[in-house]
This record gives sequence, C-alpha cells and structure tokens, in this order.
Amino acid sequence: MQRKILIIAGEASSDLHGSNLVKAVKTLDSDIGFFGLGGPLMKASGVDIKFDIVSKAFIGIAEVFKHIGYFMNIYNYMTNLIDREKPSLAILIDYPGFNLRFAKALKKRGIPIIYYISPQVWAWGKNRINTIKQLVNKMLVIFKFEKELYDPYGIDCNFVGHPLLDIAKPAGDKMEFKKELNLNDDSLIISLLPGSRQNEIKRILPIMLKACCLINKALPKSQFILIKANIISNNLINKIVRKFFGDLEIRTYENNNYNLLNISDIALVCSGTATLETAIIGKPMIVIYKVGFFSWLILKNLVKISNIALVNVIANKRIVPEFIQFKARPSLIAREAIGILQNPQKVLRIEEELNFVKESLYPAGASENAAKIILDYLNKTQEGK
Repeated sequence: MQRKILIIAGEASSDLHGSNLVKAVKTLDSDIGFFGLGGPLMKASGVDIKFDIVSKAFIGIAEVFKHIGYFMNIYNYMTNLIDREKPSLAILIDYPGFNLRFAKALKKRGIPIIYYISPQVWAWGKNRINTIKQLVNKMLVIFKFEKELYDPYGIDCNFVGHPLLDIAKPAGDKMEFKKELNLNDDSLIISLLPGSRQNEIKRILPIMLKACCLINKALPKSQFILIKANIISNNLINKIVRKFFGDLEIRTYENNNYNLLNISDIALVCSGTATLETAIIGKPMIVIYKVGFFSWLILKNLVKISNIALVNVIANKRIVPEFIQFKARPSLIAREAIGILQNPQKVLRIEEELNFVKESLYPAGASENAAKIILDYLNKTQEGK
C-alpha cells in the first residue's frame, strides 16, 4: 500500500519550499504520495492539492477574520479527508494561524506531525512554543537561532539550513544580462519587490512608486524594474503603475528574479522572504511594510521585536532600513535610497553585513536535509507499529 503524507502550505514562499521538499522526498522514495493544501508549485511537484490557498493568501488579522467562513469550510473538509485517507505523516509548513489549529485535529487522530519552517515564535512571543511542544513531534527549522529557542523546551528540533541558499543564485554574466535587457551601463538600477499577496501590493506598491518618482527627480539616470510574483495578475500591477507612476518608465518581469536583483544597485522590498533573497544576492535594500489600520492596532500589541525585516532579525541589529506602517512614507524612503546610492562606503558596509547574514543560513541543501530526516522519522514510526 502506498504511504501517504499530508502537506499544508499557505504562502507563496512556503509553496516554493514545499515543492522542493516534495521533489527531494520523491527522489529518495518515489512510492510516497502527497496530498493537501498549497499552491501551483506544489501541485506541479506532484501534490494532490485539494484547495489552492496560496493564490488566496490574505494579509493582516482583520482581513483573515473577514474570510473566516472560507477557512472553516477548508478545515472541516480536511478533517473529513484525513479520516478517509489516514496519512502516515503530516508536514506543516509555516502558516501557523491555520496549521497550529489543524495540528490539534491531527494529534487527536494520532497522526505524527513534522513542522517544516517554524512559525515566527520569536516575533509573536513564546506562548506558541508550548503549543508546538504539545502538538508537534519534530521541528525542522531554517534559522540557527530558532533551534536555540526550541532546545531549552525539550522539543525535538533540527536545523536543516535555509532552502533559499540553493535557489537564490544568479546565472551568467551580469553585464551581458544588462545588455540583454537594453539597460544603460551607467544607469542606476532600482528594483521593486512589492510582495506576493494582492492586499500587500495594493498598499505597498503605490508607496514604492511614489518614492521612485522622487528618486528619479534627484537621480535622473535611474532605471526601474518591478519584480512580480507569478501568482499576481499583470492587470493589477499595470493598473497601479498607471495611476502612481505616470509617464515614467518601469519594466515588469515575472522570472529571472535573481539575475534582476544581481544587476540592481538597490531594492525596495516588501518585508518577508524577498528580503532574504536580496540579502543572499548581496544587494542593499530598503524594507517596507504596511497593513490595514485595524490589523495594525492588533499587531502592534502582539509583535515582540523591534525589527521586522528578517535580515535585521538574523543580524540582531538594524543593518538595512525599515519603513513600517505610518513611517512608510515616499519622501522618507526616497531620501534613504538616495543617501545609500550616493555613498559607496555605506553600500560596502551594508554588503558586508548582508554577507554575514548569508553565512548564517548555511548549510546548503535544506530540502534534501529535511527529506532525509522526514523519511528516517517515517520509517522509524512505522517500524514501531
């Protein structure tokens, strides 16, 4: 009988890492079947996706509450499904709002749980650590400091390295790529990474575009590149660009993210996984984030850390500027970007700090490392039955 693994991921980055994990597991054991919740990349890797929750990802607590019925329907469907399918193991990827609740249903049914890519317990306070200890059999974490957080609680935890180390790699010659895109050799390239969720983009992209208008006035040789997530429609991007960027030229790309970052002089980045991608490429960045007003009222009382950007959290200090919520103003962002672009020593200092962040993410091969641990755990649990 084919062994089945339930896998759940709810964000674009988790969909990417989930797809690579599935491929790594199938390379080691092609007979294992996967089903669950995820997005287009996990589906392409062979997962039987019951609901594409990645394409419908919501941002902010208030927005999630508006769609509580949607999540309850999925929850009820999935609890009935696991009763029928009886998976040998569940792999939960980040997405704690849903996953930690669903973990209770899995635990009740005696289904072992491996959590790959930890919830950000370091940002939300440590209450969730006790919940994880009660529900999860094994944690596979992608930051060293996360293992240091879990170890004192006696949680079975492995640091597997960060999966982006194997993905965020520019290919080919930098100058040749610039020529391919017909970009001027002496121009300043400014990349915009506005996020992977519609609500994020609607709030953050206008701020980025307004800031770029101001940058262009001060530095007329600037050229602008918008790097779009593949799950975001061109119509949404084009509508916002037309409204907030006027007659200025901006080029939108969906692929070649790492080559595009590699030719950039600076990036304006929505807080999240993209900040780590930019750090691995080694480019100065400005991190921007904004949620709805009511979500912010709740978040500001829940978030327990002074830095939001992952690169700053890892470094345990602010190495790249952050403009969050009410501070996310175009004039402030533009001033900061111009100050960095006109100061080669500052650029060098940021690049050195980002290299430190990158080194802390090793070892490479996170998907393969995680796959070996998962299969070893699965085999041992089934031997014991």
